Amino acid sequence: MTDFTKQELLDLKPCPKWVSIINNWPDNPIEDRVIKTTIEANQDSAEFNLVQIMARSPKMATAMLDLGIDIDIQDAKGRTALFCAVSNKVVESVRVLIERGADDKIQTKDKQTPATRAVLRKNADILTILAKKPVSGGLVKE
Repeated sequence: MTDFTKQELLDLKPCPKWVSIINNWPDNPIEDRVIKTTIEANQDSAEFNLVQIMARSPKMATAMLDLGIDIDIQDAKGRTALFCAVSNKVVESVRVLIERGADDKIQTKDKQTPATRAVLRKNADILTILAKKPVSGGLVKE
């Protein structure tokens, strides 16, 4: 089980609806399973869905994956957590998602992959991580 402080959740830059939920939560820290249940119940909030929170925080990605969230879940635009992490240049989230088996070939509705997004964002560090995708349970050695 992973606990999150209210500040850790607020640092994810949630939409106003989520700021209200977080600020009014009685417990601090907040357990990951409670966060998962709350997010799933409020998945209509496009600005703060599972894909986005997994992309924005490697700690949150790890916690949600440990709770059984599908690593390749897609939002309404077809974006995965990996794609969003690449878009937002969150290198550690990219690393966690790749190490945990995220599919880097999934395309968004506009036919972009995490690799094409990394090229567009001119992010060599992320392209290097994507090139070292796990093979047989580990990263490809240089």
